Amino acid sequence: MKKSFNIIVSSSLIFCSFLSIHAQGKTVSEQELTALINNANKKLSESNYRSISNSKSFKRSSDKTFNQFVTNVVEYISPDHRHTIYEFKSKEMNSRLETISIGQKKYVKRNSEDWREIAASENEFGFGGQTGNIDGEVLIERKYKGSEILKNQNAELYEIATTRKYNLPNFKYVYTVTERLWFAKNGTFLKKESETREDNGKITYYDILEYEYNPKNLKIEAPIIKTQSKRNPE
Repeated sequence: MKKSFNIIVSSSLIFCSFLSIHAQGKTVSEQELTALINNANKKLSESNYRSISNSKSFKRSSDKTFNQFVTNVVEYISPDHRHTIYEFKSKEMNSRLETISIGQKKYVKRNSEDWREIAASENEFGFGGQTGNIDGEVLIERKYKGSEILKNQNAELYEIATTRKYNLPNFKYVYTVTERLWFAKNGTFLKKESETREDNGKITYYDILEYEYNPKNLKIEAPIIKTQSKRNPE
């Protein structure tokens, strides 16, 4: 009886170890995951789709609750029709930015303002350039987490964990950005998830992005531009 019990315990330990290893995921190469992402992006550029992103973050890392929320809806009709609605909400302010791009034509509507046409190269957010990164140690892990059912279809889940460590005389900071990517069987994106976690374990940013392909009633047209009437000289 004792021998039988030992066998059962040993088998359970082996099974638990297998589950633990499986849960951790299988390491994949940068080339393999980059190829999957590039393929999914190519399919996006050739598809009609709607994506909805919902993000929440802290204004300061010392805050105790999320107080900044962003919703970003993107509608796309291949090859060059795009409609976006970006909404930002916080305790201090709310803002809304809507854009339409058709070929080389670009239109923008900010909050309650009227639609206006802007140059195709103009940044609709009103700023340009990118801030530089502070040099620091970077560790990137890429893993295949297995298959699961998502939106009633089989999905393959991959995870990218990027840890950045800054250890300068007046600046010491560690944070990890974890991205999760769900791919459909045909290689398209089904869902993306991203979270930023500080060294103390606190999540400071969280985002979920989901895709819908060939949605009904998808239509993107140029907006009506109001022109100011000129007064006749007196």
